[in-house]
Amino acid sequence: MEVPFTGTITVSRILSGSAVMTEEKGSRNGSGSGKKDWRWSGKKESDGSSPEVSGGSSSWSGSSSAFLSAMITGAEEIRDGEGNVIGYQPVGYVTGRVTERERFRAKHVSIKSLYSYSAREEHTVSPEGIDGWCRLTVNPNEGRYELSFPSIYLGDGTGETVMVFSAPDLRLEKREPWHGLGPVDWVPSAPDRETLLYSPESGVIQGSFSYSMPPGGIDVELLRKGLGSFPPELSGLKGELLSDYSKIAENLADAAGKTPGMYSGKWTVAWSLTIGSVPVKVELEPMGDYENWMPELIWGMGNFVRVRAKIVEPEGLTGKIRFTLKDVSREPGVCMNYPFHDREEAPDLVISEMSGSGLNITEDGQSAVTLDDVNEAEVVLQPRDFGARGKLSATATVLAGGKEIEVRAVLKRTGEHDVTLPLDENSNGIADYWEKAHNIYPCAGDCDDDGEPEGKAPGDGLSAWEEYRGFFARGKHERLDPNRKDLFIYDPDGLAEKAGFGSVTRLAVHYVEPEEGRCTGTNDRARVVNFRAGSSHLVDQHCLWIKKDALPEPDPFNWGCCEGGREIGPPRTADRYVLVYADQIRADLQRTLQENRPEITNALGQRGLRPDAAWLEGQINAAVAMTTIHEACHGLGISHHYTSLLQTLPKGADVEKAVMDLDISPSTGQMSCVMRYTRDWGKHPRLTFKAESETLDMLRGRPWPNTLCETLDDCRGQMVISDREQGRIY
Repeated sequence: MEVPFTGTITVSRILSGSAVMTEEKGSRNGSGSGKKDWRWSGKKESDGSSPEVSGGSSSWSGSSSAFLSAMITGAEEIRDGEGNVIGYQPVGYVTGRVTERERFRAKHVSIKSLYSYSAREEHTVSPEGIDGWCRLTVNPNEGRYELSFPSIYLGDGTGETVMVFSAPDLRLEKREPWHGLGPVDWVPSAPDRETLLYSPESGVIQGSFSYSMPPGGIDVELLRKGLGSFPPELSGLKGELLSDYSKIAENLADAAGKTPGMYSGKWTVAWSLTIGSVPVKVELEPMGDYENWMPELIWGMGNFVRVRAKIVEPEGLTGKIRFTLKDVSREPGVCMNYPFHDREEAPDLVISEMSGSGLNITEDGQSAVTLDDVNEAEVVLQPRDFGARGKLSATATVLAGGKEIEVRAVLKRTGEHDVTLPLDENSNGIADYWEKAHNIYPCAGDCDDDGEPEGKAPGDGLSAWEEYRGFFARGKHERLDPNRKDLFIYDPDGLAEKAGFGSVTRLAVHYVEPEEGRCTGTNDRARVVNFRAGSSHLVDQHCLWIKKDALPEPDPFNWGCCEGGREIGPPRTADRYVLVYADQIRADLQRTLQENRPEITNALGQRGLRPDAAWLEGQINAAVAMTTIHEACHGLGISHHYTSLLQTLPKGADVEKAVMDLDISPSTGQMSCVMRYTRDWGKHPRLTFKAESETLDMLRGRPWPNTLCETLDDCRGQMVISDREQGRIY
């Protein structure tokens, strides 16, 4: 059935085309000396510009852009002779503008044409009730509708064609009017009827449709000839979006056999309509730096974003304006690891009392209404979570047409009914500004594609949403980089930080307080850093807890431990602590120095050094740093140098058996790698040095290992951060 409606319909159209005509010597059948044949190649330039002209070539290019905007402000009933309503006459207006350019170039000839025009057509009530400039019919039982699109004729303007003829001894310039056709309407294929659905309860109809015409999609000459058959009163059917090539096209058609006018381009039509005949419009507009706004908490207070609603049609109308928040998140805590203790979940986004005294705000901050009838109102929205999100809508209750009606506000920028906070056009819960800043727009909220540094697998166990929401590290909130793998470490003795763990592993390392990493002795999700997880949660991701410890009794060259089960890495597999036996390291180095002082003194003397207390302290710190990184890397799935060790064993030997039964250590592989053993406890069939021999080399001046190798043992390639992944099984 046909229904009255109000709203807007827009049609835009962008077309361009170009062609090259080349001269060929000889006739079509190859006979006839000196006869020339002109043919249009149809070559389409990528930038829409005219192709270069050379020799006997000619070129043509054209472009046309047009826009139509229809405002339907009301509808009048159409009745039959018996007084029954048989339809509705839409009332309103259509505005449009068009700009068209064409250019022809040939030897000694240059022709340029330009046409631009804008117009407005009023559609008032027709006594006959037959002005069907746009119609809406609906089927509320099926929730379907059909819509006819308006048009406007923009051919009453006058452009200009400039023709320049030049020769070695002659130049002639001629100007004449150029009348563009310039109608704008919707002439390509219609939207798929199956997609035209609406909610009968809301009475709101919105949609859009695009049609792309491929290159060569229009033969200008054939269409231009066909225009002459349309009666002038049917202006809507004159909607072939072309330029009038005037007499130039006719002359070229005689020479080339076809007008050089092959256009391609795109039509787009969009509509936002409300069933009913009340011409009231309310606009919703976010203020300030809305597109770059992200929720932040500064000293516990959320940063603000302002949104205004205004009754724009009819001008000066007032009413009660109500703001309503919906789809507001209720994430646990305020970010991924704060607060430590549970608290009642509440809406993450509220209408603030800073909105002013002219509003009555509900206790939960989810809606507000003006106390008086106003033409416009503004609310201040405040987040309570670093990942706060929601949608704000507004309605105005006004007296129009003799009755009280409620009108939904539309977003000024897009025509939608909600302002998404923050701006989130791909609806993944993440501010578009953050995604674009990290070059991942658009992404899924639960993606985990961190690629740097490379290792066994991409990702770090934290979803894009969790990295966007952020973490506290030593009391400071941080949003993470979704392109770089993150590792959290509780480092009460400063071992990893002093060792430069981040620079060695190339990870983004975040040092946390005990509560921030659940390193307080609790057995409930111990070491889980994203313990305030909610949306887009992939896995409980663990941190590493690195600390100094003392052995129950002296054990020479037992410098550290990262125990776990048979699986080595990722961080979830490690025991609660990564231990570094700093006192044992000190004792071993002091003893090695004491037993080999003459040799060490001589070696250092050649470098201008001496083994005094300060030098020894530096050696101890370097050994502690190496051990810290070594043991922590076990928690990331990196094993000892077993690959290079295997190459030192007899052919067919079992590495595990050699290590476990013969007590052989992997003191092989790249010497600068922290995963190489600097000592050998057993009787190796090919390596015969004592336990202290490599340590002695360090004290004689060889640098302590401080890298991860990427060669035979490929320690860097073994690294796995995400607790979703499986480590190495032994």
